[in-house]
Amino acid sequence: NKSSALARHDDDDDDGESAEMTPTQSPYASKEDVGGFTKGCFMFFAGITTLSVIVLAFMSASQIILLLKKHLPPLQFSLRLYILIFCLIFIFVELDWPPRIMRNLPTNNWLMRGWIY
Repeated sequence: NKSSALARHDDDDDDGESAEMTPTQSPYASKEDVGGFTKGCFMFFAGITTLSVIVLAFMSASQIILLLKKHLPPLQFSLRLYILIFCLIFIFVELDWPPRIMRNLPTNNWLMRGWIY
């Protein structure tokens, strides 16, 4: 019987948990809950974040080295200082540090983060 087969299939999927979320549950999956395609996407974007932090750290280091040169014209000095500050801000944004400040900035929205970059 087709209807009894469907009923058995529905019973197999039920593990005692409600399909509705309780108010205390997070709508976002934790690292342990992700699987398959979701885990692959999570790992891809975690890799992009890591790569961004590494690139920004190297760019910051190069700007610091060049700022320590003795005779830089004022325009070059100010541009290198601007780039250094930009890199440091975005290292903090990518690492979400400090959390109290980062929660209040518009960088939690991916559209705003892309516009700022």
